[in-house]
Amino acid sequence: MIVQKIFLAFLFAGASVNGFAIPSCVQANRNQNQMRLFMSDVSGMLYQEQEKLIVNRGELEEEMMSKSAKPLEIMKIKIRGAGGGGGFGGSSSSRKGKNSSLKAEGKEYAKVLKKNGVVRIDNVLSNNVADAMREYVYALRKKSETEVAAGDIKSIQRFADVLLKKDRCDLTLPFGEDIITEAMNEALRESAVAQTIASILGKDATLYEFSTLISDPGSQRQCLQYVSISCNLN
Repeated sequence: MIVQKIFLAFLFAGASVNGFAIPSCVQANRNQNQMRLFMSDVSGMLYQEQEKLIVNRGELEEEMMSKSAKPLEIMKIKIRGAGGGGGFGGSSSSRKGKNSSLKAEGKEYAKVLKKNGVVRIDNVLSNNVADAMREYVYALRKKSETEVAAGDIKSIQRFADVLLKKDRCDLTLPFGEDIITEAMNEALRESAVAQTIASILGKDATLYEFSTLISDPGSQRQCLQYVSISCNLN
């Protein structure tokens, strides 16, 4: 009898629909589901509006820069005992001599980076490694998209969040593959990239993210961006 009274009290605490009483817990779950759907719709609408604003801003910036922008020219850095700027131009025969040349190049690149906020470093990867990396990245992207679509992995495990997602993705790269190791070796040991970073952030700088940003034909123009780093550039 006590159990029946408790059950009836619980039953009629809910809402009544078409003559049937709905337990309050069921009503609450339905309200929560409706709220989730509503918030999802609102979030989607806000994202679409944000995309429109970003695209419009990008088009405006493109129009403004087309009248005054200059291409990023190749830097000509002359280091005593080395060839022209770039990792594969060094003429020093010894590893020690090459390291000294790369360190000197890195300091010069760092000066430009501090002044302009951007620097161009050529010949970071050899032609063969660059071609192999491109093939690897596109194959990894296709495999990742298949795994995400099948529900085997979550999208965030392969793709970082990026604005203007149409025909664009930010694909995270795993360590361990031979081509990754070879590319990292050329970029960090055979070119001035590592020394440029060390000149600004120090030798103990930590790699925060390792990924590749892919923009396919038809992708929308992004607006100007800046990346802030927590260090003193003075």
